Amino acid sequence: MGSDVHSPILSIDSGWRNETIITIDAQTHIDYGLAYPVTYEFIIPAGSDGLQSHRRFQVTHDWSQMIEKTSEDFFNGIEAVRFDYDENTAYVSVGFSEFSDSIFIKLTDNDGNSIEATYSAMSQYYDNRDAAVTATADDWAGWVNDKFVQTCQIFRSFNLWLSCAI
Repeated sequence: MGSDVHSPILSIDSGWRNETIITIDAQTHIDYGLAYPVTYEFIIPAGSDGLQSHRRFQVTHDWSQMIEKTSEDFFNGIEAVRFDYDENTAYVSVGFSEFSDSIFIKLTDNDGNSIEATYSAMSQYYDNRDAAVTATADDWAGWVNDKFVQTCQIFRSFNLWLSCAI
């Protein structure tokens, strides 16, 4: 099977039926939430095309098809899948939910048949990007309102996220 990971905090198992199960320690989940998507990399069969990714949080839940994005799309911080068919890699970005300490992932073909996809790694940055930036704007007040508005507009013009605080 794949490169299964087992630690006191996180385990990643290639389950039966070509499902991958990612489980986090319950206390770590409570302490940190872990709702922001992390990107998991899967090796997909050479020559694949038109694949889909599905996720659920409990065995009893129905599978939900994930939104597919391409390298040409602008997206951040959402649950999504991006397939790099040239590199035989699927980048599946998903966060933990309040329903359980587990994430179940499966990849399928056009007809809904599960394919053999091998877990290979967690990307260092979201969607296997080259870097990550966090920007915050604190202490927004009346005497600097114009500068804060201008700053927000500049960030938006470059499709960059900005967290503001009053």
